[in-house]
Order: sequence, then C-alpha cells, then structure tokens
Amino acid sequence: MFYEYPLIIPASTTQAAPVTSEIQIVKGVISYVEVVFPDGCNNLVHAHIIRGLHQVWPTPPAVSFSDNNFHIGFKEDFPITEPPFILKLTGWSNDDYYPHTIRFRFQLNMQPILQQSIIDDILFGTLPPESEMN
Repeated sequence: MFYEYPLIIPASTTQAAPVTSEIQIVKGVISYVEVVFPDGCNNLVHAHIIRGLHQVWPTPPAVSFSDNNFHIGFKEDFPITEPPFILKLTGWSNDDYYPHTIRFRFQLNMQPILQQSIIDDILFGTLPPESEMN
C-alpha cells in the first residue's frame, strides 16, 4: 500500500506549537519513507514523524527534515504490529510570509506481517487441529 498525506504549514508556525496531523495506517512494515519539500521552502520549513511518544524519523530526535525543492526518500524496515496504527506528522515554519505544503509518502507492505502471523500460529499452536481444517 502506498500512502500520501499533505501537511499544510502556515507562515510563522513555531516549533513550540507545530502543525500536526494524525494519519491512520494498517498493520504492516513501512518499507519506504519520503518527505517532499517544494520549491520556496528554502530550509525554513521543518518536519518530523512521530509514533506514540517517540520521534521515528529523522533520528536523532533533536533534528528535523528540512530542504528546498527536494524529495528526501529512504528505504526502511519499520514494523507497525501493534495498535494504534497511527503516525503523527509534525511541521513548523520559520517563514514569516508564506504557507507551505509538505508531502509525506509511505510504502507499507502487509505481506511480511501476514507471513509472521502464520509462523506464529504454527509455532505457538494457535492453528485449529488438522481434522478441523478439512
């Protein structure tokens, strides 16, 4: 599954009071992350991605994504196996004049989680007896 979410960041949005958007995803493994900064951001717009109470991207938590006319993209192997299936997109802008729209994109693969679920069923005996499966 491929997700794309815009985050509109008004001018003069401070880091202390950022714009946030909670996005609903499904159980799976995030295999690719991309953050798109359009032309005009001029490294004045910042963003990061949170799950639960922790900043997930970028790392370490003291940093943020920021760029101009650039797609920051990278492969990942980040399992989302337990609820809530929510990511929080966060952004702020040091630009005093213009709002900016940052785009967040995620590739989420469900297959590895499904395969692991079947393995767990076999290992931990949660499958019904063979006689009940026919």
